[in-house]
Parts: sequence; C-alpha cells; structure tokens
Amino acid sequence: MKMIWRQLGRERARILLLLCALTLAGAALSPDFLSPAFPSPGMTGTALVQWAAARVPWLFSPPVWSLWHALVTVLLVAFLWLGASYAYPSLRPRRSGPGASLANGAGVTLAMTAGLMGQTGVTEVGLLAATALGVLAAVTTLIGDFIYMDEDRAAGRLTLPLIVGTRTAVLINIAAVAAAYLLALFLLLQRIGMQERVLALFGLPVGAHLQVLRQLGQDPGPAQARKASRLVLIIFLVMTLLYVAAQAACV
Repeated sequence: MKMIWRQLGRERARILLLLCALTLAGAALSPDFLSPAFPSPGMTGTALVQWAAARVPWLFSPPVWSLWHALVTVLLVAFLWLGASYAYPSLRPRRSGPGASLANGAGVTLAMTAGLMGQTGVTEVGLLAATALGVLAAVTTLIGDFIYMDEDRAAGRLTLPLIVGTRTAVLINIAAVAAAYLLALFLLLQRIGMQERVLALFGLPVGAHLQVLRQLGQDPGPAQARKASRLVLIIFLVMTLLYVAAQAACV
C-alpha cells in the first residue's frame, strides 16, 4: 500500500481520496441511501444467497445492501482513477487555464453522479446538486493558475493571471466564486425553502472563501497562492459536506 501511495504521489493520492469522498457523497443524495426502501438483492432466488441470508440475514437487509452498493461504486471510481494513473504515467493531475478548471468541475459532477447511479438511479435533486458543486469546484480550482505563473509563462501557456494581470484575475475569481455559491445555494433553497439558519450556516464557508481570495489579492505570490489553494480546498470539502447533508435530509 505504501509503495502504491508513493508511486501515485501526494497530488494524485489526494485526488483519489477526494473522488472517493465525492462518490460517497453522491450516494448520500439518493432517497434510498441506507433506507429500508432500498431495492432488495436481485439474486435472492439462488441457493447460495438463500444459504447466506439464512445465516447472516442482516447482510442482506436493504440498508446494508445500499451501503454495499455505495462502497462498490467508490471502489469502481477509485480503480478507474488508478488505472488512468498507471496507464498514462505522464498524466499530470493539474493543468493550467480554464480547460483544467472545467475538467476538475466535470470530475466532481461525474463522481457524485456515479454515487447516485450506484444507488440504482439518478434523481433530479441529486443531479442538480452534483452540477452545482461541479461548477463550484471548477471556479475554485482557478486559484491554481496563481501558483504556476512562472512555469506557465515559460511554457507559453495563457492563463487568466497572465492575460489580465493578478489583481484583475483575483477580482474575476472572487466574482466567479460568489456566482457559483449563489447558484449552489439557490438550487438548495429551491429544494428546502428559505431558511435563515441554512443561510447563516453556509455564510461561514462562503465568507471564509472570499476572505482567502481577498488576501491573495493583497499578496498574489506563489507561496500565498499555495496557502490559499489548500485553504479553499478545505472550505470546498466543508461546503460539500454541508450541502450534501442538507440535500440528503430532504430527499
């Protein structure tokens, strides 16, 4: 396990863990997740399953069967990512520019959708939530362009900070992040209704995220950008947990 972890590298390993967490979060958006209403196993008529069910019936209860589906889906996503990493060893987890951010956002949406599919179906609420968090992830990862400005300039890559300047790029990033949060919260409130407690709760990560970007605007150097990148990733994970919990409570 340590050898696999070392070969993957820290960045790929973090992405792997993030994808697994997002897949499990997607499963939690299903109304059948860990529910007595989860469909029964389709192989109950076989002699082997009947024999096992007679001895350990709790393993075949709907909530446990739902959990097995979720874990298998997480493993499938993990193996797909590991397979891509080993098949294409030169593949970099991060690329510069808007295309990289769109790819990151699509990865978040697809991982969460896979979790939903593992629960036997994709719901409208779950798909909208996955899309909203995918958009938020896309604009959040724009901050990576500030870390590699020297490298991108030398390679001739066109990224937002190099095109419009760091100060303007930070302002655009703030506007994009604010718009993504508004979209995510709008979709959430459409589902659960206007609740002051919800707005107050989600206001904390939103305010923290915008504060990190404001500090980056004051010091847009690579060191501050790396610190900001770590902080916004933590904020995004907290936001995802809160978002999924609020959605799952209403499905």
